[in-house]
Amino acid sequence: TGGEYTLPFTYRVFALASSTESIFIIFRAMLLTLMDLDYMMKSTGVAVCTYIAAIIVATQVKPFAEEAIAYVVAMYVPHITLIILFLIRIEVLIRRMARGEKGTWNTGKSTKSMRSALG
Repeated sequence: TGGEYTLPFTYRVFALASSTESIFIIFRAMLLTLMDLDYMMKSTGVAVCTYIAAIIVATQVKPFAEEAIAYVVAMYVPHITLIILFLIRIEVLIRRMARGEKGTWNTGKSTKSMRSALG
């Protein structure tokens, strides 16, 4: 009994899924450091859309409907979506930085002007 997706199976998936949150936090911190807030906002909109789709699947589509595993997966779909989007963006920004292009990461005060301000 208990269906195909038992509680022990759900806990094994939960352990793996919760580790995605750590990866997400690291990538989010990298994008925050690069001040790419507009992209982060757009990515969050995409993550909301993927969450809505995932929660509909978790509640309506058999064999996953009303299974605990479906809710665990739906809960972490936005994290996985943001990890993929943030990783792609970080790669693009690193390439731009390597070419010496200007961007959100260098629109503030330069290091030289900050050093002179500090004394």
